[in-house]
Amino acid sequence: TLFNPTSIAINGVTFNDVFPTSPGAMTVGTPLTTTNSCGGTLLDSSGGTLAVGDVGIRLTGGTIPANSSCTVTVVVRANAAGLYVNTIPVGGVTSTNAGANTVAASASLSVAQPSVAKAFGAAAIASGASTTLTITLTNPNAAAATINNSPSLDVLPTGITILNPPLPTESCTGTVTIAAPNGGSTLGISGGSIPANNSCTVGITVTSSTPGTYTNTIAAGALNTSAASNGLTATDTLVVLARPTATKSFAPTPIAPAATATLTIVLSNANSVDITGVTFNDVFPTLPGAMTVATPLTTINSCGGTLFDSGGNALAAG
Repeated sequence: TLFNPTSIAINGVTFNDVFPTSPGAMTVGTPLTTTNSCGGTLLDSSGGTLAVGDVGIRLTGGTIPANSSCTVTVVVRANAAGLYVNTIPVGGVTSTNAGANTVAASASLSVAQPSVAKAFGAAAIASGASTTLTITLTNPNAAAATINNSPSLDVLPTGITILNPPLPTESCTGTVTIAAPNGGSTLGISGGSIPANNSCTVGITVTSSTPGTYTNTIAAGALNTSAASNGLTATDTLVVLARPTATKSFAPTPIAPAATATLTIVLSNANSVDITGVTFNDVFPTLPGAMTVATPLTTINSCGGTLFDSGGNALAAG
């Protein structure tokens, strides 16, 4: 908006408004939509024909009526979230009969887009076990964001399955869909909304019977809302642990009646992470006679934890 506080029209008005380039590119939006009550000619910032994608606007040969004002408008777009500060500096508006502006004109445009986060309830699970997966949708805008159809919000990696039932739990009030009626690997959502300056969640239960490390990523653009799509990916990792194995051996064998042998039990872990909380109970055979812990009591334990007798009491010979 250009102002003229005098009783004589200001002629030959020119300005060049170059749009900010940080935190992203601001450009003339589509469709090309402008208004101009200042007269003259609207061009792009380099003096060419104004078009969608230009990085600024230039007015030449305009007129500000006496004791009045005139306005130029243009639709713009910004390609990244953040605060865009657009300034016409001192001297940026010139005229043929009234000089130039002595005060800068500045306005800020806040561009916010929803974001997505995700987290498995456990970093690692046993093969065949299950855990929760919570997807959080955040809306930084001052108005609620309607969730448009997002059929592939989360496509889980091959090997992880969404359990259905149990049904998903969610606070986003939309309709959650799973790729297959009895369990699948793709979750979608549509309808409902994300509250203004707030977030909502979708919680599901997942399982896997195939050991490995699974990286689950929600792609940028997978969430479609009235406040644009998510601009960043969301990733979390789930480790599915292979089951431990056990082997046992006696040495020497055979032995004479009432002689002693060493029993060795080896617990093996094929995973890249420790297996914790390990327990076992090895009850000795009673036929053809009683096998017992020999005297003197001699044990070796590289597994940690505590050794007991099979009834849970202090280990002792006999």
